[in-house]
Amino acid sequence: IALRFALDAIEPAPEHTGPGQPVILGSLGGFTVAANAQHYLQPHLSLELVDVPRSSFTVSYDELRADKPLGIITRLEHKTHDLDRTHATIAGLAAGVSAEADRARADYGQPFTHRQALAARRTHPQRRARCRTR
Repeated sequence: IALRFALDAIEPAPEHTGPGQPVILGSLGGFTVAANAQHYLQPHLSLELVDVPRSSFTVSYDELRADKPLGIITRLEHKTHDLDRTHATIAGLAAGVSAEADRARADYGQPFTHRQALAARRTHPQRRARCRTR
């Protein structure tokens, strides 16, 4: 019930505005819960666990009008329980980006691997014309 009162107290965002200042609602499972009123296509709230990547989700104002916001609490609880999986996902993505950056650094300053084929095409206009008609 305290969550419902806290969510009801948040003013809807003006139309066509981005996120405003988050409102701290309390804590759940040791994590601070914040809400942010937004109004892109439809007015809604964005709830998140503060400083937890990928923990935000939207809640429509219609959903807030329910007598008991158990679904909202359940979704927040699921976010706290999925932190190990979220961490593993983000760590995997970070490792992939790091590997790609390493490959790019290794290739930087190296000659273009297909430079001979490119030079041949540039010197033979007939070949260029045939390639364009295919």
